[in-house]
Amino acid sequence: SCRTYLLGNWAEIQNRHLPGYVECSAEGHVSHVLSHRLSSRPLSWSKLGAENIAKLRVYTRNGGSIRGLLNSSKEKMLETIQPLKLDSETLRKKKQGYAEFSTNITILDIGKLTTMYKFFKALRSA
Repeated sequence: SCRTYLLGNWAEIQNRHLPGYVECSAEGHVSHVLSHRLSSRPLSWSKLGAENIAKLRVYTRNGGSIRGLLNSSKEKMLETIQPLKLDSETLRKKKQGYAEFSTNITILDIGKLTTMYKFFKALRSA
């Protein structure tokens, strides 16, 4: 069987010595990189989850940094956030709601210095 294999692949074996020949071990890399996380620890994966893990593993194998990827994603997200602008009437209603909330807290009327009292007192003062 060894002789049959070698004779069947002899042309490819000889081509390895030609200039510009590119070897590819993709199957072995795919097996090693992906199966290490996706099948070595039996878990249930959704298609999207498996695809994302596969992309991240390939990204790190190609020299990428997950921390750098997350930081760049965060920066892009922060660039798209627009500040919320409220009109004065909305702000007045919010302040009035907080004022009503802070006057209806029984624990503040008792006056006993507990952690909860300190919390609500600080909240009312904010």
